Amino acid sequence: MQVDRLTPAWVAWSVLCAIFALAMLIRLHGLGFPYSRDYDEGVYWESLRALADGHALYAQVFHSQPPLFLLSVYPLYSVFGASLWSARFAVALISLLGLGGAALAGRAIAGQTGFVLLPLLLLLNLDYLAASQRLMADSVSLAFAFLAVGASFMCVSAQSQRRSVAFACLSGVSLALSVACKLSGAAAVVPVIAALVPRAFDARSAAPERALGRKSLTAAGIAFIAVSSVVLLAFGHVLTPMADQVISFHLASSIAYAAGQHQSINALLAVFKSFLGVAALYGTLRALAYRDWRVAPCFAWLVADFWVLLRTVPLFAHHLVILVPALVSLAFFGVVRYDRGSAISRISIAKFDRALGFAVLLIFSLRALRSEAAYLSANSDVHSEVWLSSAPALVADVKKNLHPRQELVTDAPSIAALAERDTPAWLVDTSEVRINSGYLTSKQVIDQAAKPQVGGVLLAHRWAWLSLPPMHAFDQWLNRHLKLKRVYAHGEQLWLKQ
Repeated sequence: MQVDRLTPAWVAWSVLCAIFALAMLIRLHGLGFPYSRDYDEGVYWESLRALADGHALYAQVFHSQPPLFLLSVYPLYSVFGASLWSARFAVALISLLGLGGAALAGRAIAGQTGFVLLPLLLLLNLDYLAASQRLMADSVSLAFAFLAVGASFMCVSAQSQRRSVAFACLSGVSLALSVACKLSGAAAVVPVIAALVPRAFDARSAAPERALGRKSLTAAGIAFIAVSSVVLLAFGHVLTPMADQVISFHLASSIAYAAGQHQSINALLAVFKSFLGVAALYGTLRALAYRDWRVAPCFAWLVADFWVLLRTVPLFAHHLVILVPALVSLAFFGVVRYDRGSAISRISIAKFDRALGFAVLLIFSLRALRSEAAYLSANSDVHSEVWLSSAPALVADVKKNLHPRQELVTDAPSIAALAERDTPAWLVDTSEVRINSGYLTSKQVIDQAAKPQVGGVLLAHRWAWLSLPPMHAFDQWLNRHLKLKRVYAHGEQLWLKQ
């Protein structure tokens, strides 16, 4: 096995800086798209507005994610104008940490060449790019997760105790931050352990090497526990509602939507049948043929991600992005430089295996470039709500009919935010998933809508929302207590208090 050290360090660093700059420029393109690209963007935007008004997470603001996602976004959101653009900018900036994690993993696996090639492959992935331009927790958690995995690889490859322990601490801290942003980040625990444990307990290694491995493993564990403890202590006063909203809510939704799990399996299989899935399979088989066991943590990561997604019901398209770092890492093993005297030297095609790997990644890159170009040229509007044509009128009427201090009950929180109006903090999320899971009832909505600071109700998906059995009582209350102001092109309705 060989580590490619032919690329000078200054060249590698220059290329990596160019990759980071290009990644940020690409993310800035279309970042100001005014409408939400996903329902959850509106939820988190209104959640940030609630935090700015002094409402507390979990106690007053319903929030189904761990706390660090919103808290990591909030500073830049506040500094750069408290807009959807500023919130997305914070997500885009944090997502670059994923490229840093890819660079560390690539450096540990293949030297300076891997230092630039693996982050370049991640840069070319459309799913990661799209996630990085949305106000959602997926890419933020994933960026910390990849940084944790990359640091664990560097920890194992480091020869000095100081560097090894430093990378171990970075891995533990990043892992804790990932889980504190989104629980799916816990899947990265598997590759981190798979990378660190063998060095600590491999009987074939010298005693000093094993001792260093145990110190590093201990340092990573302490760092993870310390950061996790700080987060839990900071929210100790709302620990019960936080556990209810972050854990129990998702368990309830899994039960409510259990019948649709076969669709989750089909979506996952589609990812593995993609060209990136094929490239990952080739990289895995090639690494195993050369007995490069460094592929094991990456494969374990993929299995852990697959299990997490299999348990995620309902499974939405944006969830699938968590598979990307593991797949890209496995695909990278298709071009790692190995010693020709090892493992498969007796196979005549062995001399061509790396060239074949480069060919596979070249095809992947060309396809990815075409996809990203199409995505960027469309200005990302393909992800907006289906009722986009009515949005300007909705925003204008909400501004016109509601006083700036009045709140709006709505199933379209992004419209409320665009109109610079707040929703009741407990109703930032009025999704069908929350309703069908039993976490939002008619009584709760009526109690909030009846408050004097609420000026009206906007129903952007009236028939989908009020047709749900838990909302029938609210439908009756709405007709008795509010006046229908206007019906829009796609059936949206604005109701005002009389």
